[in-house]
Amino acid sequence: MFEPAAAATCWTAVSKSSSSARELAVLSPHLPGYAELVCRSNFSFLTGASHPEELIARAQALRYTALAITDECSLAGVVRAHVEARRLRFPLIVGTTMVLAALGRDAAPDAATPANAETVPTGPRLALLAQSRRGYGNLAQWVTVARRRAPKGQYLALMSDVEGKVPTAPMLTGLPDCFALLLASAMPFETLFAHAIWLKTWFG
Repeated sequence: MFEPAAAATCWTAVSKSSSSARELAVLSPHLPGYAELVCRSNFSFLTGASHPEELIARAQALRYTALAITDECSLAGVVRAHVEARRLRFPLIVGTTMVLAALGRDAAPDAATPANAETVPTGPRLALLAQSRRGYGNLAQWVTVARRRAPKGQYLALMSDVEGKVPTAPMLTGLPDCFALLLASAMPFETLFAHAIWLKTWFG
């Protein structure tokens, strides 16, 4: 799944006129069910445009079967989305997106963490979706760990975090009860393949 296209779909959907929803209502019996699994709200600063509750309302108007709110290393938009989803009785999927760093694979992450998280070698980009309350807790814990490592407004999520190398958070190993999607981007095929193998190894 290509995140830019998925995110653009979500943002564009909010700005469409209500006539498109009426047209879709006519066509919907002939269309398969659709759920958007990568969508940012305006809680992703400078990259998301719409309020979480607006995204939920628009997804329902377009007859999506579900919508995942996946802000960048954050669950901040989920609260408002949940309130609106509950009001509309619409299925909400709680998630986040993260760019992982390849630093610290063979060392203690805290000892290897640089002062500036932006200098860290880039690993895979993932969309992470909680499948249960336990999964939500694990996701929240990882967001906390990643944010605490970096200066305010940044985060540092390591590939080694889900390899069991965070002494204070062993529950992150394999990130139980979370579903992971590899978000492809422009990179050599060998790199993408390596990321896919790593994902299969640790997420099954």
